[in-house]
Amino acid sequence: RFEGAEKVPGGRVPLACIATTAGTGSEVTRFVIVTDEARDRKMLISSWEAMPDIAVADPDLTRDVPSRPMVAAGIDALTHAIESYVSRRSQPMTDPLALSAITRLSRALPRVLANPRDDEARAEMSVGALEAGIAFSNASVALVHGMARPLGAYFGVPHGMANAVLLPAVCEFSRRDATDRYARIGTAMGVGDGSGDGRDTVTAIADLCRSVGVPTLSDLGVARDAYDLVLGAMASDAIASGSPANNPRIATEAEIVDLYRAVWA
Repeated sequence: RFEGAEKVPGGRVPLACIATTAGTGSEVTRFVIVTDEARDRKMLISSWEAMPDIAVADPDLTRDVPSRPMVAAGIDALTHAIESYVSRRSQPMTDPLALSAITRLSRALPRVLANPRDDEARAEMSVGALEAGIAFSNASVALVHGMARPLGAYFGVPHGMANAVLLPAVCEFSRRDATDRYARIGTAMGVGDGSGDGRDTVTAIADLCRSVGVPTLSDLGVARDAYDLVLGAMASDAIASGSPANNPRIATEAEIVDLYRAVWA
């Protein structure tokens, strides 16, 4: 009964959130995801009642996060930043936060994985995840997240990894309708001067995902025959979530099915 926007009743107790990963940005967002196992569906709940009153982002609390969850969380945060920047709901107040987060996260994640004791990089991850959380809480996410949720609901793929698997392909799909924005994302990542068509940005995103060890769907235990059977259902669920409507290039259900096929490996 709470699925959708602003259906959570008021009168809650004060809420304090302490981040233990540098990824979701949940400590500063108004979004809640609940998995309905009976329907194989992840439900999106959006309510200002879910916005924490106090948020704590202490990088020391992320020290014990193993490398694979660190990758999942880091690429999740990067996806928040990228999608909020290219979102149809992006705005002048969120753009600087999104670009700053892209710079911090794209540079710091490889450093933390290479040296878990790199305190400066770990702090950059925490700040970047928080910035991205504020950005997407106001500008929203888009097609990557819409497609990622069904992967989690149907196959148990961790949310951050689902985003990571999808991110390069969806960025390439979306780029043609937001070339200037993707070019500026590249500049934030240290690629190009912001005047290109975004192709170099997509390459840089794919290279980053590859360099930090993003696994394939088959590595994550997804069987191809089972995957093929639910492509249409996943595409329908993705659209129903509402997030794809924020994408710079609006995808049809058939195009989403094609994207799911494209990321299979």
